[in-house]
Amino acid sequence: MAALACLAGGALLTYSHFHGPSRSPAGLPGPLQVPPDDDPASVQLEEPPEPVEPPVHEVRAGEGVKSEWVKSGNPESIPLLIRYLRGQEEIVQLAALAEFAGMGAEARGAVPAIVEALNDPKSSIRVEAAATLIRMNVRSKAAVGALTAELKATEATSRARAAQALGELIDPPAADLGTNCWGPSPPPRIARPWVGKLTLPALVEAQNDPDPAVRAAAAQALRRLERFTANKRVGQ
Repeated sequence: MAALACLAGGALLTYSHFHGPSRSPAGLPGPLQVPPDDDPASVQLEEPPEPVEPPVHEVRAGEGVKSEWVKSGNPESIPLLIRYLRGQEEIVQLAALAEFAGMGAEARGAVPAIVEALNDPKSSIRVEAAATLIRMNVRSKAAVGALTAELKATEATSRARAAQALGELIDPPAADLGTNCWGPSPPPRIARPWVGKLTLPALVEAQNDPDPAVRAAAAQALRRLERFTANKRVGQ
């Protein structure tokens, strides 16, 4: 399978340059970041309603694909990205999800494949697929349910990954511009405290997790949520 790549300064760069070193080989996001002091672009206080319009055409993997290279940010690459998402290479799957999140509503044809990824064998893909759906404002109930389930997973790394993802959805950190390559534009920096409200019991419970990384990620997610709750202590 051809690797995802993009063109920067005349050089062809693979996905190892796409996000930089912020992700570990296991797909777990890097060190916890403190909540930003600046405000996000907007705040979603309530869960967005599910679209009422007829479902969009589901794009099939490989449908109309003319190239093995992704044109980052271009909806024409959606069929190829779906094929990559349904593959087995974790870093390529994560790249596909990043592209869908950056495209937003333009990637609605990929929603069935992203929902399918909620059941991927790899926790990193399940978590990122859930976060991508929330960022696209589609299938949010299924996505929140998937993240809540990950908070109770057997593996501590899965629980920590879910808690950190929830914190970044509640109050996203400033975009990391330290990439070496032109890649997908990040989705708008939208705070979603409603995600924290829906997962509040599970996050509070995770503060007592036997693993310190899980406790730290859950505590930070709750601190991010506090920003939108009149500075009251969450869980008391």
